[in-house]
Amino acid sequence: MHPAQASTFWTVLIACIGGVVVVLGLLFETLADKKSFADIKSFRRWHTLKGWGEWLVIAGVAIEVIVAGFTAIDEWETKQVATKNDPQKRPLFALSAYAYVVVRPLEPCNDLQDTNIPSQLWAENCALFPLRVVAGKGNGDPVWLRLGRASQLGTRQGGEEASMNSDTVVKSIALYGKEKLLRFDAYFGTDTGENALPMSNRNLFNPLLTPEHLNALTLSLPLRCEIVEGIVQLNIDNGIIQRFFQIPKQETFGNSAGTVATNGTFVALDWSPEVRADFAKSESIRLKKSADEAVFAKTGADLEAKANSDAKKDRIISKEQRKLFTNLLSGYPRTPIKVFVNAGDAETIAYAKNIRLLLDDAGYSGTNSNVITNDLWFYSGTNVVRWEPTPHTLIFMACPEKQFGFSVPVHTRFDSIKPVISSGLTNDPAGYALGSLECVRWGFSGIGLTGFYVPNTNILNYGEAGIFVPPRGKESATNPAP
Repeated sequence: MHPAQASTFWTVLIACIGGVVVVLGLLFETLADKKSFADIKSFRRWHTLKGWGEWLVIAGVAIEVIVAGFTAIDEWETKQVATKNDPQKRPLFALSAYAYVVVRPLEPCNDLQDTNIPSQLWAENCALFPLRVVAGKGNGDPVWLRLGRASQLGTRQGGEEASMNSDTVVKSIALYGKEKLLRFDAYFGTDTGENALPMSNRNLFNPLLTPEHLNALTLSLPLRCEIVEGIVQLNIDNGIIQRFFQIPKQETFGNSAGTVATNGTFVALDWSPEVRADFAKSESIRLKKSADEAVFAKTGADLEAKANSDAKKDRIISKEQRKLFTNLLSGYPRTPIKVFVNAGDAETIAYAKNIRLLLDDAGYSGTNSNVITNDLWFYSGTNVVRWEPTPHTLIFMACPEKQFGFSVPVHTRFDSIKPVISSGLTNDPAGYALGSLECVRWGFSGIGLTGFYVPNTNILNYGEAGIFVPPRGKESATNPAP
């Protein structure tokens, strides 16, 4: 016999005996409850029998109470063990996740014109879950995932929540008719290109958060946007529990999109009035900085338009541009910056020499400060679309990782008029060169020359930085912003 069955048998038997004793006691009391007796001896016998009946009732009830007490204790212990072993009620200790989001940017976004970002038709792009990438490498800025109770996430209180940064983000473009949408595939504690979430998890212990109470999450994305569609798959505690969240259509709160699971449906997270008030303060600061940036960019664009208003003449750098460029970069880190140009184009070579002189005046010359001609056409897009330069575009190059040859630097949109260069960059020659190049790129944007980085060049050595001056090209409304 099974131990649990044996335990139940004896419990029921003892309880039954207690019940029999109670019934026997009640029977004695009933029989002894007479109105008349034959004599005094008869009265005493029946009175004694009634007393025994009362004691039997008390004894039987006591047996039942004791059995009930032990049964309750046993059931409580069993429930505690079941609760302890229930993965839904245990504290969350490990997590991996995959998030897929398609968005419509609500702020200027160079990515939609970047031919280095893979693009596909909507049906083909959105049918890939997750998006497979070459060699599993990401190309997007980090995404931050927070999960917990909706009541706490909406107020941004600590406690019953967990958060983690993405390991890899794959950025692509989904073509929806004539519209371009951005897609982000973010991987947390998992590798890219897998068909399903692997069993490898990142340790994420929180004694206050259990899967049972996990009903909401937020994603902090690289930009402000409108969510078109999205999903998040959670792999909790090494695959014991898997959860699925849809991200409903919404405009991000700042850069954050939230979702709450309610009775099988998903609604956008409702942020508290206090959080909204704090956000309004920071938003006013952001808008002020954005307005300053717009004025900064317009000043540069006006100077460039004034200097090169006649498209039939060779491009020049005006005295006003030279003075402003030097003033902008006064006090910023210096590193030798090489200037490259394709051979055979007299106008571009002459313009590259002007760029070289401008850099020399600002303190960015080196032992070899001549313009270097190069025959490589290395600034092509990746979507079988050849990139076409504009008259106001430069290409910035750096080689910060010796073991990888060339690594594309992260393009940082500065939140203020001046870029911030970490002092830690000076500890590494390549990092210092890249930081200096970022300052130079910002300085060029201040005089109306925009630019971006390109991959796959072999013309720089470790720790070197350079600028490639492309052919004049044509004017374009999609000219990359600074």
